[in-house]
Amino acid sequence: MFVLVAQAATHPTAPTISAAALSASQIQLTLVTPSTEPNYGIGHYRIYYSTISGSGPFTLLDGNALSFPYLWSGVSFGTQYWLEVSGVDNSPNQKESPFSSVVTVTTPPGPQVATPTFNPVAGTYSGAQSVAISCSGFPSASIFYTTDGSTPTTGSTAYSGSVTVGTTETLKAIGTELGYSQSNVASGAYTINAATAKPFPRFAVSCQIGGQLPTSATLNAVAQYPLIMLGGNSPYSVGGSKLTRDQIVTGLKGQTLSGKNSVKPIVIQYENLTEINPAAPWAAEWYTVVNTNNWWVYNVGSSGTKTPSQFNAAWNLVNMSHNVPVDGATGLYPYQWAAQYVHDRYITGGGLATGTIGAQMASSSLDGVLIDNMTIQNLQGNNADWLRNGTSQASTDPTATLAVTAGKADASTKWATIDTTRVICGNTTYAYDTIASGSGGLGLNGSNINGKFAYAMQQFVYGNGTDIPATAFSWGGAATAMTFYKAQMASVQSGSVALVTGGFRSTDYQLMRAAICSVAMDNGYMLMGGQSNLGYQDQVDGSNVSTLPLCDEMWGGTQALGGYLGAPLATSQGAVQTAAWQNGVWRRDFANGIVLMNMSGASQTVTLGGTYYHLRSAYGSQPINNAAAATSVTLAVKDGCILMNNPT
Repeated sequence: MFVLVAQAATHPTAPTISAAALSASQIQLTLVTPSTEPNYGIGHYRIYYSTISGSGPFTLLDGNALSFPYLWSGVSFGTQYWLEVSGVDNSPNQKESPFSSVVTVTTPPGPQVATPTFNPVAGTYSGAQSVAISCSGFPSASIFYTTDGSTPTTGSTAYSGSVTVGTTETLKAIGTELGYSQSNVASGAYTINAATAKPFPRFAVSCQIGGQLPTSATLNAVAQYPLIMLGGNSPYSVGGSKLTRDQIVTGLKGQTLSGKNSVKPIVIQYENLTEINPAAPWAAEWYTVVNTNNWWVYNVGSSGTKTPSQFNAAWNLVNMSHNVPVDGATGLYPYQWAAQYVHDRYITGGGLATGTIGAQMASSSLDGVLIDNMTIQNLQGNNADWLRNGTSQASTDPTATLAVTAGKADASTKWATIDTTRVICGNTTYAYDTIASGSGGLGLNGSNINGKFAYAMQQFVYGNGTDIPATAFSWGGAATAMTFYKAQMASVQSGSVALVTGGFRSTDYQLMRAAICSVAMDNGYMLMGGQSNLGYQDQVDGSNVSTLPLCDEMWGGTQALGGYLGAPLATSQGAVQTAAWQNGVWRRDFANGIVLMNMSGASQTVTLGGTYYHLRSAYGSQPINNAAAATSVTLAVKDGCILMNNPT
């Protein structure tokens, strides 16, 4: 729409014009009343315009010698222009008549820039998000955003790369582009679970303890770990008093934590649904629904000999693919049912968890549930017909693994419809399954579980090569272990991180340092355990809880002193590290110190660029954690260390 506003003419012979849009970006100016000049006559016209006000300043449009009608191209949508026209006579002096009436022209709004979109989308996340903003179909659009909930303008912060959303906040954005009208405002509310804003170094502990904690002091010792995975399928007994699961979870989160590691822990519940001990099922309702719907895996077909787990010949495997029927009562496939079941059993109580034990196992204070064996390979003990087509498939058969991982992914998809504040996790061992066989993995691909699970766990990364022989670190070295860790980190659900496990004897000092320092180069957790179970060594129970903490790097021997690194610095050296810093040694900088890890195949000496201090060992005289000041450090092969800004 064009609005022509005439003001008082400044000269009786001043020309006047009209304006009309011919296309999306072109205006035709037409002379309505020519200027008159009795002595010489008008030779041509000049047009002036302003986008500020009717009083100027004015800019000459397109040269001096204009005639009518005049086509003005390249105007901007939705912009107001003030136009003035004057006539120039044919006299030798090219006398210009006084300015005409001022004409106000408002161009119509043009096509609109697409509303910005956020990736990942707004929602609840278990950690800080790196949010990309874009306007679909407008790659050159200028984007402006706010993070305080206010409406953005072109004076707001200009988008130049992904926006880090580290706390609960509302992100808003607009898009603009020359020749188009401004977009609508996009708005996204991001909730970042405060429990996941953990300092470094990041540790996790698995309490696979079958329900027993020796004393109430155990709760405080376990609560020092930033992330705790609870095992056991019955209520815990603490100091001889039986407690519900909710009392345990709230007890862990309600501890008065010592020293600087005072962020309340993340607590997730462990469950194993891929295999069942029919003689003593640990989840009775799950056993019943599997048996009722014949969701078992058989050597061949859909009946006959059930396929055992590779971990225990007495345990039968569950077929979670869509080659089995849906549950007759709910219409759900196996792991859709499983997701609802573990939520009912461990979060809300009731629902599908019909047993009397259910109410004692539920805690709304849990941060999530981890389901074991969410792997790509099928963990079968012998022949298995996952496809139910009358043949047997190997554990790495690509057609079978695709079908089964599609079924496993059902758990994540279903969970998203049930709960947006807690997470579903999986022991995926994704790195081992996908890394090439020549590099220590199985070389599998075609998985449906990538990006589906939070706190995805990769076992058997760090170990001493004796208690756990086949670990990436023991046979492949520090660089191979890092490759496994990075692959696992890339596989997790957006906003989450990996859990990397390791088993340690109480005197495996160098191994513990290496594992902790390697994991600190990214944002995952090192899940540690002592020597109670030498088969796995990634768990704590009543027989080894007294050894907590297991290493100086946890709390520096005294929880109030060394080892607490805090948050990474907002620098390139504080960012997630992907390559060596000096002489094959990786480095990451934190608020209270630095972490070094020798990834090379030889002993290395590095210069620190300042004075730092070794931790003070709680385990007697140690060559690394000796509390000494240092401006350079020599690290052995497969060794690392934490250095603090101030003496410990």
